Amino acid sequence: EEMLSANNPDGTIPRTNNGIEQFFRKIRRNVRKRCGNIVTGNVLSQTGVQLALFQNMANPEYVKIAFGDKEISAVFAERIKPAMTEDITEKRMIERVEKGTEMLLKDELSEYPYKDEMFETTKSAKT
Repeated sequence: EEMLSANNPDGTIPRTNNGIEQFFRKIRRNVRKRCGNIVTGNVLSQTGVQLALFQNMANPEYVKIAFGDKEISAVFAERIKPAMTEDITEKRMIERVEKGTEMLLKDELSEYPYKDEMFETTKSAKT
């Protein structure tokens, strides 16, 4: 396939957006495989930028630039750790999940969960 290109001192630049369009088609195809055709548009409109960044993870050059010599998981752990404000134990997490499950089964959850009563219930579940 022959492409139009513009020559300049820094090199040859394609004069089409074909590369970008191919990249977008690849993202769209991957979303469609995972979520189905109906949901694809919604997913892309809500998370388009993040999907593009995630898609770049398959490119070793991008990973090297973004993460250096470190493992990706180590870099994410470094970034997430300061954002975690509460030190929650596994036992405490299980207690909260059980309390929430119990509330669901007893139909104690309101249709409008952001009432003051709900905040009080969740606050008491934390203690």
